[in-house]
Amino acid sequence: MERTLTVTITTDKETNTFDVDVLEGESGIVERIRNVPFSPDEHPEFNELIGNEIYSWVSLMMDEEDAE
Repeated sequence: MERTLTVTITTDKETNTFDVDVLEGESGIVERIRNVPFSPDEHPEFNELIGNEIYSWVSLMMDEEDAE
């Protein structure tokens, strides 16, 4: 099974933050992660957020395969 996720990253230099939109093209579902401080060494919670988003899609896909 394969799904295409489109990731859009928008930066805001003024506030030193960025936003991430993850779009699943087939369903149109969008997950939005907003106002993430740009400080990669100090904000591991962003890794958790994006990791959880990917794992949620993988889990959904595995469940769909089981249902077939």
